[in-house]
Amino acid sequence: MAGNLSRRDWIRESKQLLAHAGWWGEKQVLDPATGQMVTTTFNPARLQLIYDTNTRQAAAQGQWERIQRSKASHPYLRYMTMRDDRVRAEHAQWDNVTLPADHPFFQTHFPPCGWRCRCRVTQVSQEDYDKGQTPAGAAMVKTAPVAQTREFTHQRTGDVSMVPAGVDPGFGAIPTQAARLRELDALVQEKLKSAIPAIANAAQYEGLTLQSAAATYAEKARLALPGNENKMPPLILSPVAEGALSGSTMVLDNASFHKSEHTRRLVEHAGCQLLYLPPYSPDLDPIEKLWANLKRRWRKVGGALEEMIVGSDYLLD
Repeated sequence: MAGNLSRRDWIRESKQLLAHAGWWGEKQVLDPATGQMVTTTFNPARLQLIYDTNTRQAAAQGQWERIQRSKASHPYLRYMTMRDDRVRAEHAQWDNVTLPADHPFFQTHFPPCGWRCRCRVTQVSQEDYDKGQTPAGAAMVKTAPVAQTREFTHQRTGDVSMVPAGVDPGFGAIPTQAARLRELDALVQEKLKSAIPAIANAAQYEGLTLQSAAATYAEKARLALPGNENKMPPLILSPVAEGALSGSTMVLDNASFHKSEHTRRLVEHAGCQLLYLPPYSPDLDPIEKLWANLKRRWRKVGGALEEMIVGSDYLLD
């Protein structure tokens, strides 16, 4: 998206990456939460849904930020549907509902309100609100709909939660940065539930908490000071992480930092054995093929190294 790709370009590039990784089409995978084999599918329809949902959510976030900046002159929002036979019945009931921008209704019903939702909102000035009619002559609905919720059971985890009726799970919040972070945090916690407990606990402790991340960076900074290069690093890994690594073998390529004394001591301190790949082994290290293909693609279009590094952000996400 950072490169202003069209939907067709994004789908084409994503298909190539997924096919290279062996994920294109139908694939049988083991669901750690249930222990059963399930089928996952990556096809053009799914990529189109991913693209459309993310672009609509990004547009909604930008619109909400503009609403906050201009609500002094346009303090109301009017909910609008496409008014055709594809509109959900619940969404049709909200058409022309016009309420203050900060009304609780829009905290849970700011479009898009679900997958493939085409609804939108438009700002309304005080003068137009007082007139009580839309530009097409329809009457504005100035009473908030009765708040209704429904029970939602997650198919994989079995967790039960209450969500607004007519709003798909995951869409019942204004797509602000803070709301997005909360959604991402909930997604991380959901993913960790299906991981191996030792690994999930280690990830929770090491990589997913601000405190541990700050401690790790502070320790790296201390070791970088002159005279500290050969000092035995204090324990950075948590006891949980050590338990997950103890007795295992860690396979690394020949990057210089992988062979540093710091890395060796830290890993061996956790009771883990180090095994290095042969000097050049692209078949054993898929990342080498990925970077080779990426560099070849950039050479064809005449891009510079800096452009390749920036472009790799979306190619590797």
